[in-house]
Amino acid sequence: MLTEDLKIYKDMYDLTKFIVEAKHNFSREHKYDLGNRLLDKAVECCELVQCANSDKSQRVAYLQDFARCFGSLRLYL
Repeated sequence: MLTEDLKIYKDMYDLTKFIVEAKHNFSREHKYDLGNRLLDKAVECCELVQCANSDKSQRVAYLQDFARCFGSLRLYL
């Protein structure tokens, strides 16, 4: 199955697009620090889903990293 067809990837991609759009409305105080952290974590989550989907031998490790990364993203949100 292609990564782009996975629901979790689609949802993370949509969240990433939302963060990009929302970042423009952040105050200057938060736009660059918090906004960049949010965006970096969201992109990292997308990358980890791609890795988990393509490397079955390391899938569990990638999904554990995804869970950690997503937890950080939730904290920032």
